[in-house]
Amino acid sequence: MRKRTLSHTLQLLIALTILSTASIIGFIAGSQLNSSVNRGSERILSSTCSELGQTIENQLQQTQQAAQTLADYVTRSIPAPSLLQDPKFYAELRKDLDEMVSLTVTATPETTECAIHFDPDLLPEDAACGIVQKRGPSSAQFFPVVSKNINAIRDNEDWRDIINVQMPLWQAPHADTAGERQIVLSYLVPVFSDRILVGYVSIDTDYDVLDQRLADIKVYDTGYAVLTDANGAVIHHPSIKSGTILYDDNPELARKLLDGKPNRMGVTGPVSAKVHGVDKLLASTTLSNGLVLILAAPKREIFQRRDTMAFLVIFTVVLTALFFLIVTTMIASRLLQPLNALQKAAARIAGGDFDVHLAATGGAEIATLTRSVQQMAERLHGYVNYLGAQTYRDVLTGAGAPRAYEREVTYRKDMVSRGEPFSVIFFDVNHLKQVNDHFGHEAGDTYLQ
Repeated sequence: MRKRTLSHTLQLLIALTILSTASIIGFIAGSQLNSSVNRGSERILSSTCSELGQTIENQLQQTQQAAQTLADYVTRSIPAPSLLQDPKFYAELRKDLDEMVSLTVTATPETTECAIHFDPDLLPEDAACGIVQKRGPSSAQFFPVVSKNINAIRDNEDWRDIINVQMPLWQAPHADTAGERQIVLSYLVPVFSDRILVGYVSIDTDYDVLDQRLADIKVYDTGYAVLTDANGAVIHHPSIKSGTILYDDNPELARKLLDGKPNRMGVTGPVSAKVHGVDKLLASTTLSNGLVLILAAPKREIFQRRDTMAFLVIFTVVLTALFFLIVTTMIASRLLQPLNALQKAAARIAGGDFDVHLAATGGAEIATLTRSVQQMAERLHGYVNYLGAQTYRDVLTGAGAPRAYEREVTYRKDMVSRGEPFSVIFFDVNHLKQVNDHFGHEAGDTYLQ
């Protein structure tokens, strides 16, 4: 099995480190992105629901303030209920209140009708039961309407509601009192004199203005606004018929929206629910008139943006990781070049080739190591040459040693096999033994030299 080189090991370590770091960064970024998108979607739904609810509330409060101001004026104008039976007082009162009704409807541009109704039992016989002004074809034009007769007033649902609760109340959207197709929202304020209920003020506002405002709301791409009464009956919905109970097939949604705790903006949710087979996020707020405003947005549209952002984050992380991987690999390769040269030089020295030339490059440590290896190669070369000389040459005479003779015999045999000619010359020293025996080995060495 081929051993992994230091260069490969270092490059693998760098790659693993970068990929691990990129994975951790990608995981953290993905988690933060998911959390951020969730918080962002909640903020968008909550803030949009709160802003729309506040816009509607402003319209409702304008109507409430106008009706309450008019009711307070009527109360101050009737010191005692018994005065209403005086025809003269009642005639002057009607004239005065007629001007106040005109001022009221002029100050509230979305008002379609403003009326003051009195208890017919407290009025002179055959007297008109109140004052009614209705907006004409022009938004700035109002005209008086003959008040209902006594029996009509007594049978009026508004009057029965005021008698029952004896406090200001909103009525659900309904057709106006003239029987026209126009849908209005009515706000009723009871009028008291000396703690006795003497009548009520009613102001009708144009529901179409509110309905159009709801229809214009878009949350993400296909999100929409819904308006229901307190029981969940649909008043406005882009695709569900009015009067349909929104929560009939989803009681869990009703529990989440109606029983949930509102946040600091007065908005409940967002909550997750499946509506008509589509996963959605919904937020709701209850208006002062008891109606419930709901905003709904499909999850796929919310998460589509998250998925797009996640792709961009992953792409950026991967691209950055590849860039750093390439750069660090190139740097590591350059840093390892001196070590690779040392590795090759060591292999040549181990094979007996001492003719190596190393340049002292790289850092201080690598340069020092390179110079040391170069010096070691030069010294080994000298030692090997010296030992070779000792092996193949006789020290005393300089002639070939027995190892040299054996090598030469092998070489000449090869020449013979190839048919190459050569000559052999023999030298012999006479009487060497006698010289050694009579005069000593030192004299024999001198004799050989």
